[in-house]
Amino acid sequence: MTSMKRLASTAIAAALAVAVSGAATVPVGTYVCNPGAVVRVPAELDGASGISGVAVTLAYDPQVVVFSHVESGALAETFPDDFLVSDDGNGTVSAAMIRLAGNVSGEVSGTIATFVFLVRNGTEGQFSDITVTKVELLEESGVRDAALGCPVTTKNGMIRVMDADAAAARMEEAQTVVADTRLGSLALAAGDAIQASDAGTAIVVSGEVEAPGPVPVAAPDGGWATAAYTLLKTETAGLEFVEAGAAGRLDVVEDRTGGVSTYTLVMDSVDGIAVLSLDDDLDASLQAYVRECVGDAPGVDTVWVSGGADAVSLARAFGIRPALSAGGRDAEAVFAKPGLRVVAFDPAAGTVTAAVEPREGNTIAGNGKVTGIVELLGSDELGREMVPADRVEIDLSSYFSPDTAGQVRCRATFGRNRFFRVRIADE
Repeated sequence: MTSMKRLASTAIAAALAVAVSGAATVPVGTYVCNPGAVVRVPAELDGASGISGVAVTLAYDPQVVVFSHVESGALAETFPDDFLVSDDGNGTVSAAMIRLAGNVSGEVSGTIATFVFLVRNGTEGQFSDITVTKVELLEESGVRDAALGCPVTTKNGMIRVMDADAAAARMEEAQTVVADTRLGSLALAAGDAIQASDAGTAIVVSGEVEAPGPVPVAAPDGGWATAAYTLLKTETAGLEFVEAGAAGRLDVVEDRTGGVSTYTLVMDSVDGIAVLSLDDDLDASLQAYVRECVGDAPGVDTVWVSGGADAVSLARAFGIRPALSAGGRDAEAVFAKPGLRVVAFDPAAGTVTAAVEPREGNTIAGNGKVTGIVELLGSDELGREMVPADRVEIDLSSYFSPDTAGQVRCRATFGRNRFFRVRIADE
């Protein structure tokens, strides 16, 4: 928990009521999710002017959601000198950001902070109001407090927790379906959004939509990854998906089978190859490595990856290529964590030679690049905890050589150590 004492020593210490030109708004949204979800609630500031910082306080129901953490928003570039968070552990959390270079000239709009909540299990059918209880617009000369009647308009939100088979009717306010939520049915209307997960995991909502029309879709933090996003499964055909807050229509493919339309957004890389993981999510850098491994495979536009992100990351770190098979426009890349075998040990010279051995079908690429970590661990007694050996030198010069493929040479001061192992890691 972080106190806000530093804030009291700067702008808040001069808590003077001042006149305000114009009116600002601070809204939070309404979210639909399942138990166990991670819900990201941005608090936006729109239309403030002549300020040197902003503070916002939210109230939530700790019986339904647990406060996790706060991430600074885009306004951190405008107010870069301090970002303060305070959580009382009992349903109230605050965030503030300030600049020390005086008031900003002109109007200020953007995200103050994103409050991240974890939804408790067993809360189906419950909800937590997300109430903006206080807004302070900070100035060199004082503080404008929304609670003191200054013209700062707030808009409260809610986290609605639904069972996977529930029918989620639309309420008065627009709502966002949180990433990976499953519902029996959902009524969508203008202003609603389906929030894409930040790693390309499918968001599947099976059920009815009231009528064809535009469906705003919120892009993940950091933008769309190269992946296929299943946005919606519904009996309603002919929906049009648009980027939330923008006018551009998204290129969504509709596949109608048995009276149900599946809407999928495919975000392609520059080379046109989409990367889909069968096991867990791959970030953009790991997806790029998969495409590098595929190379110029003719006619392939989708690569299905198995083995998991850890195996892909370790393969990238040690230049290991996966087992590849292709059929039609699809290819499969099978990654597996390599083995590690000691091939020579000379305690008098203090040297160990080990060989990294890719699993069946995986190969060491001759790209001469290793970014991973090699560690030599030792102990003087079998069964004791192994610790890094002293003054270790790692030689990877023979790693890519055809006649000694995978060999890693280590030199160290062993001392009394007679038991050891070599470890490799991606970072």
